[in-house]
Amino acid sequence: MALTETRKGKVLLGELPADFLRIPPPSDEMTAAALSRPQMIDSSLLTRVQISIAEAKLDKSYGVGRMNLYCRVRVGARVEVTRTGNAGKNPRWNHRVECELLPGVTTILIEVLDQRAFSEDERVAWAHVELPDSVIGGHSVLDRLVDLNGKQGTGMEGTIKIVVSCTPPAVVNPMVGFAPTMAGTFADGSGMQPSTVPPAELQQQQPQQQPQPQPPVQHQQQQQVVRISRAELQSVMDMFPSVEKDVVVSILEASGGDMDLAVTNLLTISSS
Repeated sequence: MALTETRKGKVLLGELPADFLRIPPPSDEMTAAALSRPQMIDSSLLTRVQISIAEAKLDKSYGVGRMNLYCRVRVGARVEVTRTGNAGKNPRWNHRVECELLPGVTTILIEVLDQRAFSEDERVAWAHVELPDSVIGGHSVLDRLVDLNGKQGTGMEGTIKIVVSCTPPAVVNPMVGFAPTMAGTFADGSGMQPSTVPPAELQQQQPQQQPQPQPPVQHQQQQQVVRISRAELQSVMDMFPSVEKDVVVSILEASGGDMDLAVTNLLTISSS
C-alpha cells in the first residue's frame, strides 16, 4: 500500500491486506469462554447467579434533554436489559436478573445506556464486576456500590448499586437409588438386620406383572411459532452491528428464540 496524491486528495493504492473487512477473533475472556462451551449443557449442573440492579448515580448528564437511562447486563453470552428508569442522573430500576453461570465466566459486564428516539442509543457508562470465588461458591453475597467508567475516565462517571449471589448446583446423594428392606424378628427371637439392596435386584425378586394395554393416544401436532421481541432483536443487533438484520432474525428463529444459542451461533459465524 502506497500513499498517492490525487486531485481529490491523498489515497492509498495497492493490494488490500488479507484481513480486510474481516472480523477479528474474540479477545476478551467472556466471549472466548462462551465460544468454548458445549452447545448443550445440563442446567442442573451449572451454578445459577442472581443479580439485582437497584439504582445508579451519575456525575454528568449527556445530551440536550433529560436522559432516559436503562441498564444492560451481560453474563457470558447471556444479555439482559432492564426497563427505562426515571429520567435524570439518578435512575432507579430495581431489576432482577437470574441465569446460569457458565464454567470459566467470572466477570459481569454492566452498561448504562441512554435511550434515544431518533438515533442509536448511547452508552453512557459501564463497569466490569469480578466475582470472587466465595460468591461463586455460594458462601457470600456481593453487595456494594460499583464505580462506573465513561468519558470522564475510569471510575469517574458515578456509581451503581448491585447485589450478586450464586446458587451452586445441588450435591448428588450417593445413597439415592437404594431402598432399605424392612426389619423384623424371626420366630425364635433372633433379629433380622436391615439391608440395602439396589432397586434393580428388588425388581428381579418381585414377580413380574404383565403390562396392561393402553388405549392409543392421538397426538395433535401443532406448529410452534417462535416469537422474538423487539428488545431481544435489538440486543443481538447491538452485539453484532456488522451483521444484517435479516441474518440476525434468521439465526434467532433457527435457534427457537434461545438468546444464548443464537449469540453462540453468530459468534461462530463471525469468527469463521
